[in-house]
Amino acid sequence: MHINIIIPTYKPQSYLWECLDSVCRQATGGYTYEVLLVLNGPKEPYYTAIQQYITSHPALSIRFLYSEKAGVSVARNLALENAQADYITFIDDDDYMSPFYLKSLAACAAPDRIVMAKSIAFDDKTKETLPYRLTDEYERNCGKGLMPAHAVRSIYCGACMKLIPSSMIANCWFDTSLKNSEDALFIFDMSKRFNYIICAPQEAVYYRRVRLGSAAQLSSKKRMRHALRMLGKYTMTYLTAPTQFNAIFYITRMLGAIKGIFAKDVYGPHNISYSFKRHSCLPQTTTLKMHMHKPLVSIIMPMHNSAKFVGEAITSVINQTYDNWELLVVDDLSTDNSVDIVNKFVNKDPRIHILFNTRHLKMPSAPRSMGVQNAKGQLIAFLDSDDCWLPNKLEEQIPLFDNPKVAIVYSNYEKISEDGQRTNRVVIAPKHIDYAHMLYGNVIGNLTGVYDRAKVGTIAIPDVHHEDYAMWLSILKKGFVGQNTNTIHGLYRVMNSSVSSNKLNLLSWQWNIYRKTEKLSLIKSAYCYLHYAINAYRKRKI
Repeated sequence: MHINIIIPTYKPQSYLWECLDSVCRQATGGYTYEVLLVLNGPKEPYYTAIQQYITSHPALSIRFLYSEKAGVSVARNLALENAQADYITFIDDDDYMSPFYLKSLAACAAPDRIVMAKSIAFDDKTKETLPYRLTDEYERNCGKGLMPAHAVRSIYCGACMKLIPSSMIANCWFDTSLKNSEDALFIFDMSKRFNYIICAPQEAVYYRRVRLGSAAQLSSKKRMRHALRMLGKYTMTYLTAPTQFNAIFYITRMLGAIKGIFAKDVYGPHNISYSFKRHSCLPQTTTLKMHMHKPLVSIIMPMHNSAKFVGEAITSVINQTYDNWELLVVDDLSTDNSVDIVNKFVNKDPRIHILFNTRHLKMPSAPRSMGVQNAKGQLIAFLDSDDCWLPNKLEEQIPLFDNPKVAIVYSNYEKISEDGQRTNRVVIAPKHIDYAHMLYGNVIGNLTGVYDRAKVGTIAIPDVHHEDYAMWLSILKKGFVGQNTNTIHGLYRVMNSSVSSNKLNLLSWQWNIYRKTEKLSLIKSAYCYLHYAINAYRKRKI
């Protein structure tokens, strides 16, 4: 199943990143998607800022369109002209979706029905949940299964919050002469093809932002003029094919337009409270500021027979004070109950995913590579299944990427015993690192390192031992630098059975990095190797 997500945007503010981030965080499985993002009206600086976002999110499937003519109907019609998917869903650029939104809608989809999501309205200033009649309508009908389409007429006031088969939309367009209720008229025109409607599971939530001055809030005079105009529009549409439309649905649309004259707002006198993720209030500026965007962090965790420690490692990610992340656990043919433990987390948190490697190579390069290939985030971080992070790691690291020269951020870390006891044995890395100095040894603890794909692209992980060291070198070789937070952000578990515990192997792997991967001369390799041996000895003494 393929879904087109249509998002019109006019002079977008920073909330657009929140909308697109919610697409990036969608749980996968059972469907594919493509975003049709349509910028309409003034082009710059919005066009450039959106292009930068797209570049920094290579895993986001998106087609970026532009219309010089402004208008939400113009933008949506342009997207419909370019839509090629089996199903369509509409999202306003200041709203966002829950992580299971698309997956839950897709699970209920069929060509003969519209799938309705749960909707929650919130105040843009206070971030508090607002009473919303569509929330009530969903609650009344959730769990009833497949219903006749016209039995739930009140939910057809807008195009959003639904998954619609493309076959139902065929030859239906948004009325570009309307500034309000154009989506209600669009749905009414489409209703001649309605058969059934079904409510998606509660996990599919559409969060609607309510702002002063939005189209849903009109003065009494404007409501009067608008209602009279809609009465004419509904009647003209109905008369194009009166035998195909449901007469009761037409009458209720007319009554709804009349009722709109007297309505004070779009919300009823409900007293409903839902908990949802609170997020900071974003200022309404005239330009999009990329630094206000919270980039998605993809965390790669290779795992092989880690039942004893993986739960602790995952919990340390969940406890991060920075919450815009996804965790990709890549199982490397575990024979214990590691997978069962991870699946318990997967079922509770849609940000956590598990992948499966097909061949165990006794080194983490293959699962790490698989994780990076499936990552959706702008930032790539690594954590082994037996190590842990401290809660403020990501929150304190990410601001350092504001420096355009910094492509890697890392931290100090503390060694812990196999049973998790803190030892106060802290490995302190240099404040900055470049390619030339990195050749003297790997100063970046892999459990603390993060790199920015927006600056360096997706870096292939070499199929060699010390693959993390080779990866960091390849990034720094591009002319960027790494920066240390100068704080402890990781706990590195020391175990005799670890892959990197054999000292002779370490020496051999390091030499291969110099000669085969970096292709240094014999003399240069020997010089760097001497520095490496000294630094490695000092690190071992910690």
